[in-house]
Amino acid sequence: MDVNYAQEWVAGTTDAYASVMVTVTNNADIIKETATVSADDFGDYFVGCDDWDSGNCPDIQPGDKVYGSVVGATAEIIPVGSISTTADEVQNTVDGVLNASWFAGPLDVYCDVWEDSGPASVVKSVDPDGGAFQCDFDDVG
Repeated sequence: MDVNYAQEWVAGTTDAYASVMVTVTNNADIIKETATVSADDFGDYFVGCDDWDSGNCPDIQPGDKVYGSVVGATAEIIPVGSISTTADEVQNTVDGVLNASWFAGPLDVYCDVWEDSGPASVVKSVDPDGGAFQCDFDDVG
């Protein structure tokens, strides 16, 4: 399960055509929003702003918890971490710091250009407790 709190979506993969219930709670375990969606024939599901029961984005924040469940299985992201970044247009780089100290061991940060037929992701392995990284987009175009 993937959570994008900047754009308020949750996505993942499960069994084909499965009904997926997604719940977002705050750090005090109070429910912020729920949604139920169906996976496609490949098992992929996506929860966007219009899919939440209220019809509004849940305003997913660092520290929130996100649960996805289908019959017989549950995935959870407890809690959601944060990445602080600074873009440098002259150097064509993005510098960042990862804050998800509750994880043991390094986490992968993906440097992506989100467009059809864009370049492959660059993956950085980063210390989750304040680990710094830099994404260089010089060769992207």
